Amino acid sequence: MAGGSAPREILPLVVPDETPEGPIQRLVRGLSEITRKDLRDACCVLVRRFAASPDGDVAYTCALLRLATGLQLTDVGDALHHLVGRNEEFDGLGELQQKAVISALLDLRLPLGLAFWRELAARASKSLGVLTFSGLLNQGRRAAFQVLPGLPDDETVADALYVSLDQHAARLSVEERAKVAEAASDIAATCQPQIRSAVLDWVNGQDNGAVPDERPANGREKLNAALAGVFSRLGRPYQPNPTSARLAAA
Repeated sequence: MAGGSAPREILPLVVPDETPEGPIQRLVRGLSEITRKDLRDACCVLVRRFAASPDGDVAYTCALLRLATGLQLTDVGDALHHLVGRNEEFDGLGELQQKAVISALLDLRLPLGLAFWRELAARASKSLGVLTFSGLLNQGRRAAFQVLPGLPDDETVADALYVSLDQHAARLSVEERAKVAEAASDIAATCQPQIRSAVLDWVNGQDNGAVPDERPANGREKLNAALAGVFSRLGRPYQPNPTSARLAAA
């Protein structure tokens, strides 16, 4: 063709059933440093734009926030924190967007403090209960387990709770895991039936403080079943890999 052909641009390969941000996260590893910075900067701008005026397409919002956490963009933490603090605006968002925002705050591991999570737990809908539980659990066992009796008798919530407990325990010493298991066992009797079952299943799967990678087979099976249930309801496939699995805005 006269004048030469236009430069070719390689686009991310999309895998069937993959979430929109997945191909970008795979591609970013092979980009130049300056291009990675441009991508990160652009993602920060889009997240801050959403936080300042939280509307738009739900699927887009959820994918954008998952991308931000995948890129570990802690710089957007303040913007998302302020959004949650604007009660009327945040409470007016749909459930999926609310979950995506709180999940991003959790995954970015921002030091938000006990008061923030307590206030959110007090006003949040029951569907956000496990996410606020996870935030409180990072601050200490006592405040977190006070939330469990208020969780609804729901299989989805119970599965998410099991995964949340397991992920938290994976970061603890043997002694600390034993203390969490004891506190969970003490509160179980006051919980709704499916929540109580999930808590006791998790406690029984700890096998006297064994590290998660060495848990008995029945413990691994219960974790895989809980994760499979969560991902199924999200319309996404699940491949068993308990050591690296993350709960995506369940």
